[in-house]
Parts: sequence; C-alpha cells; structure tokens
Amino acid sequence: MEQLIALILGTLVLLALIARVGAGTLVSFVPPDVVPGISLDPRNLPYYAGRSTLRMFIALFYSTLFTLIYGYIAAKSRRAERVLIPLLDILQEEFEAELQKRINSSPQET
Repeated sequence: MEQLIALILGTLVLLALIARVGAGTLVSFVPPDVVPGISLDPRNLPYYAGRSTLRMFIALFYSTLFTLIYGYIAAKSRRAERVLIPLLDILQEEFEAELQKRINSSPQET
C-alpha cells in the first residue's frame, strides 16, 4: 500500500513539474512585434535546462512514434515496403548531404 501511495505521489510531482516547465512554452512569438524576454539571471538556468530537456523528450516521443508506425506499415505491406524503405534511404542521404554541406560552409575556428 505504501508503494502505491509513493507511486501516485511521484507521478503527481512529475506531472506538476512538467506542467510548471511546460507553461512557458505557450508564449506567443511573432517577431518583431512580440519577443519573449529571456532573463540572464543564473537562478533561471535550471528552469531553462528543464525546458530544453522537456523539448528533447517530446522530440524523442514523436520520433519513436514515427519509427513504430513507419516500421509497422513497412513490415505489414509488401507494396508499402517497396516504397517506404527506399524513400527512407533517399531522405537520409539527402539529410546527410545537406549536413555535410553546412559543416563545410561554416566558418572554421582557429
């Protein structure tokens, strides 16, 4: 029973933390009219780190969801597999070429 209470309490604390960190992400951003302020106070560093971490986990969730759906469709349909697998290879090669182009065009530090 104590473990169940601890689990529920931990879940509620985690949800409250996510809600606190995620509340600032709904700020309107329409440059140059509305630009959200950023405080350079070191006390805000954990808050900003939490927001970055939250964004990383959201991206990880959507990436995993895409992977599972894409893989499921490719595995269940031979016709879809013949299209999806080469398409993924082409897109990955294009991404790598674009990334290499950006790396080569960036100013080199000495």
